[in-house]
Amino acid sequence: MAIKAKKVKKAAKKAVKQVKAAAGEAYSKAKKVAKPAIQAVKKAAKPKVKAIKKAAAPVIKSVKKSARNAAKDVLEAGAKGLKKASKKI
Repeated sequence: MAIKAKKVKKAAKKAVKQVKAAAGEAYSKAKKVAKPAIQAVKKAAKPKVKAIKKAAAPVIKSVKKSARNAAKDVLEAGAKGLKKASKKI
C-alpha cells in the first residue's frame, strides 16, 4: 500500500491543529495559575520600588541639573562664537 502525499499533508495539518489547540489550552491554564502569583509579586515589590525611587530622586535631580547647566554652557559658548564670527563679517 503506497502512502500518498495528500494523505500525509492532511495528517500533518490535523496534527498541527491539535498541537496548537493543546498549546493554547496549556497557555491559558498557565496564565490563570500565574496571575495571582504575579499580582502578589507586584504587591510585595511596590514599597521597595517606591523606596528606591525616593532614594534615587536627589541623584536624578542633580544629574538633570548638571545636564541643564552643561547645555546652557554649550549654548552660551556657541552664542559667543557666533558673536565673534558676526563681528568678523
